[in-house]
Amino acid sequence: MRRLRPRLAALVWRGMAAVVGAVALAQVFRAWLDPDLTLALAGGLFLCR
Repeated sequence: MRRLRPRLAALVWRGMAAVVGAVALAQVFRAWLDPDLTLALAGGLFLCR
């Protein structure tokens, strides 16, 4: 049972990383297809500086 927990935790972390990566990739493609969204995201990045 003790050996299962680290493996399960690693699986959960990998799953969360995969979900975050998929969401980020979807946002990139969405911004690529929508010029207005691309400009809005770029404006937000420059405002953060």
